[in-house]
Amino acid sequence: MYKILVVLFLVFGAWSYSQSIDYNTKKGYAANGYDVVSYFDKNPREGKEEFAQVFDG
Repeated sequence: MYKILVVLFLVFGAWSYSQSIDYNTKKGYAANGYDVVSYFDKNPREGKEEFAQVFDG
């Protein structure tokens, strides 16, 4: 029974940690107004506001 509780505790801990929000940004924006596809061309350009999306508030 003890092993089952330990496994459940570890699984729940890993699941709750993986659900934390971490966009790895300094200003709070994932792309910070830039076109993410243009990064593949090694020439990042600012995106157009008409194509903006809001995620998670």
